[in-house]
Amino acid sequence: MVTKVDILQMVEEQNVKFVALWFTDITGLVKSVMIPAKELGNVLENGSHFDGSAIEGFARVAESDMVLVPDISTFITLPWTKEEEKTARLICSIHTQNGDPFIGDPRSLLIRVLEQAYEMGYSFKTGMELEFFLFPLDADRQPIIGSNHDIAGYFDIPDDSVRSLRRSMLSALTAMNIGVDSTHSEIGIGQHEIDFQYDDALRSADNILTSRVAIKTVAMKY
Repeated sequence: MVTKVDILQMVEEQNVKFVALWFTDITGLVKSVMIPAKELGNVLENGSHFDGSAIEGFARVAESDMVLVPDISTFITLPWTKEEEKTARLICSIHTQNGDPFIGDPRSLLIRVLEQAYEMGYSFKTGMELEFFLFPLDADRQPIIGSNHDIAGYFDIPDDSVRSLRRSMLSALTAMNIGVDSTHSEIGIGQHEIDFQYDDALRSADNILTSRVAIKTVAMKY
């Protein structure tokens, strides 16, 4: 089992400059808080405090103080960050000020349900996939929705530029220890699919969260 000491040692050995604390709101959108690497020890011990009232579906102003609690097993460096800006990532659960898991945190709810299933003798595994479209950007770097990046249909071979982009996506996911079974063109014109390996439900959820960020990051570079 990885420990907090192990994490701090990896940060030093890998020359990590920043750490991104990721979580989701109740609608599934990925949120992030960035901290300097030197603050990680304090965050691992005490969490990172934030205003939950500003997050969709979280809390009223009167009960706004929330704490991000990193799951140290999710530590990984982001492969697309430059060496002088090397950034690691930790996925967090959300707790209240008194240390209880926040009832509106999707990850905490999943963990609770998995614990209940385990007590009943069950495990919960999932086979996940992501389907998405890619669009060219205009001068303001906004997607041109009416124009697809390619015109390949179901299992068709897309242009080489699209194949190169998908290879870059898979490389980024592999670098983050996310198991991928395959990728291919879907039924819709210009629609893409990435199929992930069958895995524990919590790890699958974390992988989907991570993959959404990774895929968008790689796409923006193209």
